[in-house]
Amino acid sequence: MRMLPMRGQQQPELPTGRLRQPPEPHIDASGRTIDPVDLAIEIIDPLVEATDLFAESTDLLAESTDLLAESTDLLAESTDLLAESTDPLVELTDLLAESTDLLAESTDLLAESTDPFVELTDLLAESTDLLAESTDLLAESTDLFAELTDLFIEATEAFADIAAELTDLLT
Repeated sequence: MRMLPMRGQQQPELPTGRLRQPPEPHIDASGRTIDPVDLAIEIIDPLVEATDLFAESTDLLAESTDLLAESTDLLAESTDLLAESTDPLVELTDLLAESTDLLAESTDLLAESTDPFVELTDLLAESTDLLAESTDLLAESTDLFAELTDLFIEATEAFADIAAELTDLLT
């Protein structure tokens, strides 16, 4: 193997008027002649393939990172919607307590409390709709997380294949 000169070292001078000769073929223990250029190509080609696989796995990892970011955004949205749906439930509870007090005061006030019950029903319907939306968003984020998991598994398998090929090349 030819070593490059380190910084500060002089490269050996070639005789003037002569070109450097290509390396001599090597004869291995079995008597087979091995051309150093062919040997270098045999070594470099799998490394190039491994580099390509590594680049592909890096792309997959980037995609999975993007999907994870998207699922995180969707999860944040569903959390916001869930928080929004909690407010009408608190309002419902307050209105229900108020209507219970009115019922205890008198039967006449019970007739007047019908309007707040209608409002309560509307608020309950709105909160149910918001809860359904947040459930849908949570399902979408779960699907995206599953896709992300699949991409991560593919990337892991690609890394394992690269590692196996590199191990085979090194042994």
